[in-house]
Amino acid sequence: MTTLDRRPPLSLLVWFVAVFLAALLLSTAGRYGIFRDEYYYLMCADHPAWGYVDHPPLAMVFLGLWKTVFGASVLALRIPPALLVGATSLGAGLLAREMRGGAVAQVTSAVAVGFMPALLAQGGFYSMNSFDVAFWVLIAWIVCRLLDPAADRRWWWGAGLAVGLGLLNKYSVLFLVVGLGAGFVLSPLRRELVSRQRLTGSLIAFLLLLPHGIWQIVNGWPTLEFIRNAREHKIVAMSAGDFWNEQLLMAHPAYLPLWAIGLVGLLALPRLRTWRPLGVAFVVVAAWLTLSHAKPYYLGTAYPMLLAAGSVLVTDWLSRHRLVARVSAFALPLLVATAGLIVAPLAIPLLSPTGFVSWTQTLGLAPRNAEVSAVGALPQHFADRFGWEELAQTVRGVTDGLTPGERAACLVLAGNYGECGALNYWGLSEGVRPAVSGHNSCHGWWPADFAPDLLVAVGVPRSRLEEVFDSVEAVAVHRAGLAMPYESELTVWICRGWKVTPAEAREGARFYI
Repeated sequence: MTTLDRRPPLSLLVWFVAVFLAALLLSTAGRYGIFRDEYYYLMCADHPAWGYVDHPPLAMVFLGLWKTVFGASVLALRIPPALLVGATSLGAGLLAREMRGGAVAQVTSAVAVGFMPALLAQGGFYSMNSFDVAFWVLIAWIVCRLLDPAADRRWWWGAGLAVGLGLLNKYSVLFLVVGLGAGFVLSPLRRELVSRQRLTGSLIAFLLLLPHGIWQIVNGWPTLEFIRNAREHKIVAMSAGDFWNEQLLMAHPAYLPLWAIGLVGLLALPRLRTWRPLGVAFVVVAAWLTLSHAKPYYLGTAYPMLLAAGSVLVTDWLSRHRLVARVSAFALPLLVATAGLIVAPLAIPLLSPTGFVSWTQTLGLAPRNAEVSAVGALPQHFADRFGWEELAQTVRGVTDGLTPGERAACLVLAGNYGECGALNYWGLSEGVRPAVSGHNSCHGWWPADFAPDLLVAVGVPRSRLEEVFDSVEAVAVHRAGLAMPYESELTVWICRGWKVTPAEAREGARFYI
């Protein structure tokens, strides 16, 4: 019997957990509305390219295909991330199976990963993040296969494919690649790092990334400017203590013993020695992100490896006594799921805004932010779903008041990509061109051959507009109580009389952050 033959079968309950999580997310899909970044991603999908200022192209290409078939309603936008959360939960069960965990370990792993607040939150709206964690779990699963000496070495080709696609979705997969590389050096796999199969896998990843790399070169490496500006002006520089305090909530406070046991087991216990590179990878990634003052949620994608390992060890220990094993077969997954449901309203909109505030007060928690901007009653991942349709109505009211000739000769400028995307999603007055912004990839979508006679601006400070126009008139104010504070009390301006050329104004409006 080979090592491969000793894998237990995958429990059908793992599939049930995956389906339940996807259904739970879809049941909340329309409660709070479309998220800020989703408006931007819809514009990206309408402008297919091999890259964007702030992210690679994979998720945007998929979104373009998806909305062509299913549309761009809030429900349509939420189906892919919900399915990806289910797939990630299923992948966590498969990880436990690869580590020779039985049915209870598989189900516990699937439940713990699926109810991680970070994963639930990312599954609540369309973004690269729900794809990202699924790719991390897929790569970890393939690595588990490769760590089995009896496995087909062509799994290196699968690893190259998964890494290449993962990097085409989000650059953070590079963290995992570096961490696993360190783990390989410390494992028997180091003998294969120069093998033909591994080199073929690397070639596959390289060829997948090549068009995006060429796009970066041709466009002057805009992503490097974006990363530099974000680190200097947007992301909160957290201390190591604050970073790890955030980890407790993102990975769920009650799951700390489970993933901590998994980490110790991967690094030190004979039972999980085969899969030690996964533990080394976590340590390397965690140290890298802590020292670089990265956003705390970046580490969230690494916990499924540890939760799978912890589930295997805990259920192994519980199974040593027959009575305890029988009780724990039901109690352990149930306790993990109950803990997850208690915190789930912090991640997905299970409650009304008022109910959410009451629940956070009950739990002794308050909204936090990973960026320098202020927060309101709701945390950013909820607040950024409010006020956008009303913003479009306010701006449309202004453009409705223009003459047909003025509408044809005007351009609407939004202060950031969320405002720009919302205006275009909900629609401007008939005859008005789509809104533009200088924010990230929006800057490249300005009509190059259009010189407007007047500008309708929202979300832009008056001082900046007065540098460009002779006349800057306030004509309306947008208010949104539940939105982020900086998205309420937005003045709508009508600007006339150019002091500079439209091309100069366009270049001056550019900002990557």
